[in-house]
Amino acid sequence: MVYSIRRIHPTSVVLPGAALAFLAGCLTVLALLATSAMAPAPIASSTLRGPIQLTFVGMPPALVLVAWPLLAAASGAAVAAACAWIYNLIVRFTGPVRVELDN
Repeated sequence: MVYSIRRIHPTSVVLPGAALAFLAGCLTVLALLATSAMAPAPIASSTLRGPIQLTFVGMPPALVLVAWPLLAAASGAAVAAACAWIYNLIVRFTGPVRVELDN
């Protein structure tokens, strides 16, 4: 059976995009905390890279560590919606993607 993907509703990809980006933001914070705990000396500076780049002297404040996954989720939702919009724009000229499923 062959299906054609002619349109992607942006609202259907926003939540999965936000969830994946939120998980990536949580893993970033956990990695920062784990590497900070294993450091042999006090942390002189730390950098969070992602949707934006934040550099701190020492450890970042707790508010930043809590807000980082939320900021990542917001940017993930925006990127997912933008990708759906771009796909819907391009599919007018190239035709739909065809997916074949076997039973």
